[in-house]
Amino acid sequence: MTASAPAVLQLQSVSFSYPNGHEVLHGLDIHIRAGEKVGLVGPNGAGKSTLFLLATGILGPTAGQVLLQGQPVAKGSFNPQLGLVFQHTDDQLFCPTVWEDITFGLRNMGLDEAEVARQVEMALARVGAQKLAQREIHHLSGGEKRLVAIAGILAMGPEMIIYDEPSVGLDMRTRRRLIPILQQSAPTILVASHDLELLLETCTRIVVLDEGRIVADGLPDAILGDEALMQKHGQEKPHSLMQHVHINGGHAGAQHGHGAS
Repeated sequence: MTASAPAVLQLQSVSFSYPNGHEVLHGLDIHIRAGEKVGLVGPNGAGKSTLFLLATGILGPTAGQVLLQGQPVAKGSFNPQLGLVFQHTDDQLFCPTVWEDITFGLRNMGLDEAEVARQVEMALARVGAQKLAQREIHHLSGGEKRLVAIAGILAMGPEMIIYDEPSVGLDMRTRRRLIPILQQSAPTILVASHDLELLLETCTRIVVLDEGRIVADGLPDAILGDEALMQKHGQEKPHSLMQHVHINGGHAGAQHGHGAS
């Protein structure tokens, strides 16, 4: 990704208020360019989920404009070039079986049945969940549901995928499987997570959102390694970025290669 890469998603002076008058986002400006892996950090209530719903057209802004690949996002529109993996998979998975759930979006795109089947098989293979194809959704574990939800988005081949707290509720084994899936899932990703170590592993840029405003934007090590910034906005500096004290009294700085682009 370079500074000259085209913007996939742009929020231009975007504000949003709910019907009760509570303003969640305040004049938000953010550009996410093709090829970027962006982590979104902030306390609960910062406006992250609202931002995602605006980006996907589920909600419409009170003021400002949301652009997807340069075109305005209309409220209620279906935009297969942008996928959203919900934090709570039960909000996303609604068909009786895994196969039916993943085919749903593809059929809405007007693909023939042979292509639908090919895309479903490829998506399940990418998340390592081929054996789940004929399983009933309500028989899946939490980790299996997360993989199927991701596969459902991958099948549509989006340019960009948004992940809302993708590691919540996962055991360590499934979380480790998730990291390369996120890294390779789409050319451009936006990941909101309180799991800052996950963001260090998957992202090349970090944006901090608090009270509906962007308060920091930069390289992962610089942003997440700023302990004062993290504490001010309800986060903890990742353990891997801490200075570690050895038994003999010596110090070793944490070594990280994250943030290079």
